[in-house]
Amino acid sequence: MFHWEPAYTTLLIIAVMVVLFFYRKIPSYIVALLVMGALIATGVVPANEMFTGFSDTTTLIILFMGPVGEALIRTGAGTALGNGIISFAQGSERRVLLLVIFAGMLLSAATPHTGAFLALMPITVTVAEMSKIPVKNLMLPLAISTAFGGKLTLVGSTPNIMTNKFCTEAGVREFGFFEFGHVGIVIAVLGTILLVAFYGRKRKNTAVETSVKRQEQKIELHTYPIPQTKKGKFHMWCSVAIMVLTALLMVFIEPLEEATGINIAAVALIMAVLTVLTGCLKPAEFLEAVPWDAVLLFASLIGVGVAMEQSGAAQLIASGILGLFPNASPMALLAIMFLTSGIIAQFMSQTAALGIMAPIFLLVGQEAGMNPQIVLMAVCTAVGLAVATPIGTPPNVVAAARCGYTFGDFMKVGIPVMLIAFVVSMVMLPMIYPLMA
Repeated sequence: MFHWEPAYTTLLIIAVMVVLFFYRKIPSYIVALLVMGALIATGVVPANEMFTGFSDTTTLIILFMGPVGEALIRTGAGTALGNGIISFAQGSERRVLLLVIFAGMLLSAATPHTGAFLALMPITVTVAEMSKIPVKNLMLPLAISTAFGGKLTLVGSTPNIMTNKFCTEAGVREFGFFEFGHVGIVIAVLGTILLVAFYGRKRKNTAVETSVKRQEQKIELHTYPIPQTKKGKFHMWCSVAIMVLTALLMVFIEPLEEATGINIAAVALIMAVLTVLTGCLKPAEFLEAVPWDAVLLFASLIGVGVAMEQSGAAQLIASGILGLFPNASPMALLAIMFLTSGIIAQFMSQTAALGIMAPIFLLVGQEAGMNPQIVLMAVCTAVGLAVATPIGTPPNVVAAARCGYTFGDFMKVGIPVMLIAFVVSMVMLPMIYPLMA
């Protein structure tokens, strides 16, 4: 066992992980599993705590929402929905892209953004295949759009709900249901323009390029096949009903959990089992539909987040950055809080990042006489829009595992999105909330 300080050991291991992610010679989920092993072997985190990611709610949602989405494809419902989207788009690739982005934002504003992404992913793959658009031109915009939607309402993401708990602890008013959207809607509009400008560029209509694009698309679709199985209308409507019921239950998950004890992961489990009981999926098809690579990758990354928290690596980074600016003004401190939270959230779960950063920055803000509400909203916004890496959000994790995006793919569009969120937040938050307590 190494005798280095746990925080430095963790940061070194994470640095190696990032390099291996860039290298791409080893599958990302294998890299993440190796990192778990390294963190256990070096004594950073006990094994039983490192494996908590495999029972995490989001991991279970990723696991069980796979079959729910697959049922739409196997029964032909996905094709029908895809036809509707393509017909509405009237042959325009940009319109298809916009419809995918809007669908992601709207659904993730009503349900947790991970569930929204997994529900729309198979439909997006079908639309890409039918409209002859490379899957990579739609899947990453879908993942990022769900992050936008998660910043529109209280229930859009877990960090939003957690932020209200910190408001209570700080003795200030909790944020309203649509209050996150005051800044979030501006970020969503500007971010959508960016995504359309980046992914909606017209491709040259040459035979050679079309052939290459189709070959690329077949490679991408190999990781998430569209079965040609045809089932009856009964099964098709069953699959649609299961998806709609899933979305409704996720919208009203808080009263449901209070009344019955059923949480969002249990909803996904029950709905997944229903796909087999209703005949929408055969047992073998159920197993094929589970995105095991994404499950392993995300569960492992939860362990990385645990290591950053328990080893003190996250606090070390935050303290180091704040230490560089000992005489910063309150406005400069707000900017530092946003950027630090956004950077740290790129490499751990959003929930863990908020749980670590919020208490630290509430104390910093208190010493500077800052309003706790503006501090918490800045941190929550930064954490929720950590989309510049393939491990920043659960939808990013799944998109990377399913479509083979590189770190560079996420950085090209994710960094501009983060900069938009930063600028909008720095301009609008002081207009909405008093900077000082």
